[in-house]
Amino acid sequence: MIYFLDSLTGFVCGYENHGTGNINGPIYKTSDGGFSWYLVASVGYGAFASLAYCSGTNSLYAVGNGGSPAVVGQIRKSTDIGNNWFEIECPTTEYLNRVTFTEDKGWIVGGNGTILTSLVSSSVEETDYLSEFNLSQNYPNPFNPATIINYQIPKLNFVTLKVYDVLGREITTLVDEEKPAGSYQVEFSAIGGSASGGDVWNLPSGIYFYRLQVYPANGGAGSFVETKKMVLLR
Repeated sequence: MIYFLDSLTGFVCGYENHGTGNINGPIYKTSDGGFSWYLVASVGYGAFASLAYCSGTNSLYAVGNGGSPAVVGQIRKSTDIGNNWFEIECPTTEYLNRVTFTEDKGWIVGGNGTILTSLVSSSVEETDYLSEFNLSQNYPNPFNPATIINYQIPKLNFVTLKVYDVLGREITTLVDEEKPAGSYQVEFSAIGGSASGGDVWNLPSGIYFYRLQVYPANGGAGSFVETKKMVLLR
């Protein structure tokens, strides 16, 4: 699908088959009327089928399917004209095929007669609030040798993002610093080493885990911890 906000800003979404059996669903953006395009989001083992702008929240939404080990419905939202996207909890496991907005309502249709709707002024905003702290599934997954991890924080916080092996041994720290509110993207490679020249790794195939821990910068309440699994296939 192709969707333009204006004469210069547009998006293409769909799927890419890299010939390895791993089909990824990308979203590409152009800021020059389609002369050049760059990747802004992706979901492993799936596709983005539809994208639309919601004037009520001044946001873009994309729907489709993907994920591993189970391929389920996917909903993504962008609040910065499509530069960064974060995942919204999907209330169905069915594939989602189309998203559209009226002045005060959003509509999504999907497989087996699925119809989702929400009031822009209430339900959508409530869902977004519940997922303000967000750690997305890495993509691609399985990966070889590199993968992307996205996370979102709603305010200034101290953030750590670490990778562990299946025995719980720490492999590396990807993030360990104070971050302002926003959406972030980090790359992890199975082949790497520390910037100081210390630990070096070349990981074998297997299951690994990445953990996001968020601590309030002022020492108050509101910490967040989440761990997700990823698979390296050599």
